[in-house]
Amino acid sequence: MLKATRNAQSANEDDKPRLYESVIETYAQMVESNTLPEIDVIAINALVEAKAYNSGSAKASELLQALLDQHATVRPDHWTYIKLMQPLAKQPADLKQAFAFYEEMLEQGIHPTVDVYNQLMTVATAARDFEAADGLFTTMRERNVTARGQTYLKYISGCFEAKEPERAYQMLK
Repeated sequence: MLKATRNAQSANEDDKPRLYESVIETYAQMVESNTLPEIDVIAINALVEAKAYNSGSAKASELLQALLDQHATVRPDHWTYIKLMQPLAKQPADLKQAFAFYEEMLEQGIHPTVDVYNQLMTVATAARDFEAADGLFTTMRERNVTARGQTYLKYISGCFEAKEPERAYQMLK
């Protein structure tokens, strides 16, 4: 299952839906045949990623809840929430839902990493909500999370994609 997820992650866009579907099918077959190994957060993240890619965040969130109900000792981590947020950057971008997942993550006691903020930045700029994107930098500083070059690149790329290069130049000053 994990190998299939890694294959899907590195595949070209045309092959990804089929490969991610194989992750879900493999899990279903393991459940059906009663050969499911111990599930950990890595396996849950692989399943959430596959479901999110093929069916969207809402279905992936439903799957996550079902998995957590079945495997009560496993807790999601920041990567779980990143996987839930990834489809939200597609048009039309859904920043409201991305922040809802972020709040849920905080309620679970999971500390956001720079990777979480990078994903939120991707969704915010895809939604053309640069006020929210600017606010992410403030939130990161308040939470002692250091932005990386990738964080700034996501912001700047989003500005250019929105045809707002002046905003990107301001960030560089």
